[in-house]
Amino acid sequence: MIIARPPGEHERRFFGLSDKAMVAIFEFQRTSYGEDGKPIRFALTVYPADRNQFEMEAGRVPAPDTTTPDASASTESSAGWEDDPSGNSPPGR
Repeated sequence: MIIARPPGEHERRFFGLSDKAMVAIFEFQRTSYGEDGKPIRFALTVYPADRNQFEMEAGRVPAPDTTTPDASASTESSAGWEDDPSGNSPPGR
């Protein structure tokens, strides 16, 4: 479950959020299940929405392509990271 909500006071202090601007918090609630179908783990994670973006895949994900990419092919994402004024960059950069 993913919930967008206002931050609590503790989250506002922890993430260094301004009192003058409202920034939403994303709350992710994840439950993992064993092979018998019984829940075995629960995780609750919060992220400030002003500095995070998410990409999700569900179900079976194909194995990674292990072929070497053509040197002339662009490997850059069209996500616009290079234009991101916040200075954030994707993982691995």
